[in-house]
Amino acid sequence: MVQLSLVIPGLHGPAALRRQPAARQGLRLPALEQLLSGATRQHVAAHGMEAVLCELFGIALPPGGDAPVAAVTRQWEAGDAGNDWWLRADPVYLLADRDRIGMLGNEALTVSEEECDQFAAELNAHFAADGWDLRAPNARRWYLRLDDVPRLQTSPLPAAVGRDVLHHMPEGDDAPRWRSVLNETQMVLH
Repeated sequence: MVQLSLVIPGLHGPAALRRQPAARQGLRLPALEQLLSGATRQHVAAHGMEAVLCELFGIALPPGGDAPVAAVTRQWEAGDAGNDWWLRADPVYLLADRDRIGMLGNEALTVSEEECDQFAAELNAHFAADGWDLRAPNARRWYLRLDDVPRLQTSPLPAAVGRDVLHHMPEGDDAPRWRSVLNETQMVLH
């Protein structure tokens, strides 16, 4: 028997719409209704898309730890994740205003492959003493290979977009070092 698991965020619409049944009255989605008619619903305790996917695939997360998104996406993209420790180091666009630094994400970035290679080379030279290896295969997904387990919790990029970056800085035992790394990285790239 073939099993298909669907993760459909917002299937029942935004919370505001769910509180207003009249707004949904008469809405018909026959193809979706047919697809879901033979389905069984499974409750997932995890919060956030990455943690939900890890739970569905049986990947145990350490208490308070991040989902291994970087290793999974690196393996999918390049097939060379191995047993190394990886962090996503995606470049982003920040917008400073009077009271905060807003995270705009990286959808609007237009960085060429040549520029990605140049940025990675400059950052690798700067952090060579740490034994890190930054790989920048494209303008939106960058990967940092580490020698040791990072003791920190991070925010997935989608959770930070549109919000103040100061509320999404790394947390955990190694957070002060990583906040310093973020500042150094900004200076090198500037």
